[in-house]
Amino acid sequence: MSSDDTPGDPMLSSIVRISTASGIISVIGSTIIILVLLRSPKKLKSTYRRLVFGMSCMDIVHSLVYVSGGLPVPNDSETWHSTNAIGNVTTCNIQGFMNYTGLMGSVFYDCMLSIYFTLVIVYSKRETFIQKKIEPFFHLFSILIPLGIGIFLMVTNYYNGVGFVCWIHHYPSNCDVDADVKCTRGEHATWYKIYFQYCPFALVFFIFLACMIRLSCFIICQYKKMTKYSANVFSANVKKKRNSLQTLPSPSPLRTRRMSVMPTKSQNEIRQTFIQAMLYVSGMILTFVFPALIVFASTDDNIWLIWKLQSFFLPLLGFFNFFIFIRPRVVMTMEVKPDLSFFRVLITAITAKEIKPQQVGKRASVGMTVRRRSLLGSPMALDARVIEDLNREIEVESDDDLDIKEDHIIPNNVIEPNTRSNNPPPYDTELQEVACSDGDAENPNMTEDYNNMM
Repeated sequence: MSSDDTPGDPMLSSIVRISTASGIISVIGSTIIILVLLRSPKKLKSTYRRLVFGMSCMDIVHSLVYVSGGLPVPNDSETWHSTNAIGNVTTCNIQGFMNYTGLMGSVFYDCMLSIYFTLVIVYSKRETFIQKKIEPFFHLFSILIPLGIGIFLMVTNYYNGVGFVCWIHHYPSNCDVDADVKCTRGEHATWYKIYFQYCPFALVFFIFLACMIRLSCFIICQYKKMTKYSANVFSANVKKKRNSLQTLPSPSPLRTRRMSVMPTKSQNEIRQTFIQAMLYVSGMILTFVFPALIVFASTDDNIWLIWKLQSFFLPLLGFFNFFIFIRPRVVMTMEVKPDLSFFRVLITAITAKEIKPQQVGKRASVGMTVRRRSLLGSPMALDARVIEDLNREIEVESDDDLDIKEDHIIPNNVIEPNTRSNNPPPYDTELQEVACSDGDAENPNMTEDYNNMM
């Protein structure tokens, strides 16, 4: 801050009002998330819901620091403070502890959510595996580490007033730059900021970046593979193979057979889960871009503008998380009740205990369904080599992202052995049905991971 930044500056008072309003909004948003989770029949039975619950609790702790409006900051001549500061060392320690623990805990939980989405989408880890092997470490890092560091900083007297909040700082304020002034509290505050503030944020940033890149690459690859197995491409391959064998002896008519190639998740579920993960990361970036600008790009000309933007966006993390959390419920409500206005849809998504998908007529719930149907006695017959080639093609090209049920592969023994003819009947009948489904919202049988977001 420049020399004109004196206690009681009107600009600081406006910043206090902005941050207080943002803190109240954030507390309301995080509280609604907790109420929606606890009122739901699912409650906290899944990893995703427990992570969101923990993140919301940390958001509330952090936002309450700004709701206090600078009151806990000590009112003395040695610190830079707002006009409404009435606190002392004890209140400053309490606020500093809440500020650090709530902020870092919320950031760590958001980071754990990114890792969770990566495990679910990219590596297809089941809920039971994550609960037993991974989730305990999620909570360990998100609770114990911020809590332990927060207690350490409090007992070593490193929380001191900085404007309208208490944070890791020197006391008196200018003891780090004035050799004639001795620091009585927070002597190594600059190094502690590097260890306990900048380094954790840098680690979280690189984890976010790695998860975003991995998720984006997977989604791009997934869309290419799903396009490859589209209905038109598969139907064209079937016709091409069949026509190439028209001159060969044909077996007797085939019995009706059904082959199912089932993906681990539908295209719509993968897309919606990916969007959810990217929104959590985007909310975190929007929250912390202005504190980063203050550290790396602030000047005397823009410091107050950036400070105002930081005071507005930094307490709003819980508010952003609220809209991100409620988005899948809003999307599902709009599908079930398309005639409602957006405001009524939002209210329904918030107040409803459970959002259920629309029940429609029964439909194939598989990623690909290929039916080769030929009634006994009909003129159509497919050679066993066609079936064998198609099965081999699907097995080879689909092993990365599809789970093929072996009992659904068309066996060669479906051909009647006693009626093979040297004069094949004309192929005057088209392949009756080749249907593909990506299991979009019409399918009420959502996978467990996607259903947990409702």
